[in-house]
Amino acid sequence: MCNQPSINKATITEEAYQKLASETLEELDWCLDQLETLQTRHSVSEMASNKFKRMLNRELTHLSEMSRSGNQVSEYISNTFLDKQHEVEIPSPTQKEKEKKKLPMSQISGVKKLMHSSSLTNSSIPKFGVKTDQEDILAKELEDVNKWGLQVFKIAELSGNRPLTVIMYTIFQERDLLKTFKILPDMLITYLMTLEDHYHADVAYHN
Repeated sequence: MCNQPSINKATITEEAYQKLASETLEELDWCLDQLETLQTRHSVSEMASNKFKRMLNRELTHLSEMSRSGNQVSEYISNTFLDKQHEVEIPSPTQKEKEKKKLPMSQISGVKKLMHSSSLTNSSIPKFGVKTDQEDILAKELEDVNKWGLQVFKIAELSGNRPLTVIMYTIFQERDLLKTFKILPDMLITYLMTLEDHYHADVAYHN
């Protein structure tokens, strides 16, 4: 509706360029007018922000129910980034839930059988949390972990389809978050791998 075709300024006259610029501004003004006339009490950006916060709140609530470390991460994100009205609802465990926590994860309804070994020790943890024979190339890709445009699919390829584990473990290491939250490295990796094991294989953007 508001898209203008790409035209090289060098190929048109100054008069035509001014006419095109004027028409483009008119189109943008029209788009803004349409947004302003929407019958709503809230701005579009505010609605989008609230929608995102509700989605994040739901995911964090689910995360907090999965494990002690998940609960700590949820509380930190909630306290740091969410408004008071969007705080994560962390329910008190019932007796039935307490009994469930005593069961192995493979016996809990909805939890798949793990596709990875959970017998990690701090001394055997690879540099980026997963075993790979392309560690040097992976290290090069992870140099951009704090920048926009990180090649997630390339990292997935180099890490044996463990991009979440590799990226999160790298961030936690670089920012000393393991020490801050008192999380054991093997516990974090096991948690992240378990999370990835529950991804849907047919959803390429699940990460």
